[in-house]
Amino acid sequence: MADVIIASLKPEIAAPTSDRSVISIDPTFSGILLKIKAEDVSALRAAANSYLYWVQSIIEISDKIV
Repeated sequence: MADVIIASLKPEIAAPTSDRSVISIDPTFSGILLKIKAEDVSALRAAANSYLYWVQSIIEISDKIV
């Protein structure tokens, strides 16, 4: 599942909609590691909410497809 999530989020990470945060995603032994660096708390919260929403959506869609 981690490889599906990483592949799905690569386009967004490569071309972010905002320059207020920088995101990286890496596979780990038990899942994924999402690193978010932001200029301020608002940017951090917005990025975290967006990426966590997308991860949740990818998982839900994958569960329905398989």
